Amino acid sequence: MKTKGSAMRPFLYAVLFLILFLFEFVFTPIRILGICPQYLLCGVVCLALCESEKYAALFGLIFGLLADFAGGAEWFGITPIFFVLISYIVGYLKYRFWRCSLWNSLIAVSISVFVRDIVTMLVLLLRYDTQTIHIPGALLKIVLPKLLMTVVADVILYFIIKKISVNNKWRRYDEIYY
Repeated sequence: MKTKGSAMRPFLYAVLFLILFLFEFVFTPIRILGICPQYLLCGVVCLALCESEKYAALFGLIFGLLADFAGGAEWFGITPIFFVLISYIVGYLKYRFWRCSLWNSLIAVSISVFVRDIVTMLVLLLRYDTQTIHIPGALLKIVLPKLLMTVVADVILYFIIKKISVNNKWRRYDEIYY
């Protein structure tokens, strides 16, 4: 049986992910040398840790498509695939080895950002002339600052999503919190 409060949690997640989308693609409150944190990726990882991977995959699919519509990827469709894949990997690790903690969130976000940026760099190397891209310079000037800014954003997002997920007023009476 659903209560009034059980519809509040998905609504709050939708509003939060909409704000994250706007921060990443429209307003961008933090931008250093043209690089901004990957807010949506942080949200997907934190949601997979604090809720279920299916929940995170749904939000990752929807907002990954919106991110690709906003022009955030080299190939259309790669962002939702990456978000769904990372949500299932994090969910699997949560149920097998990890628990919902800030350290696990930081580890998952760090690995995800690094893998996503390396794959993007490889796509650019395959697509364009390899003489024009300096790999060590790209790692130090793009990947590392983006990783550090995303980790800082992840700390804040983890506590927001954790606060929403553990509030019993926004759960059904028979729903179990993991």
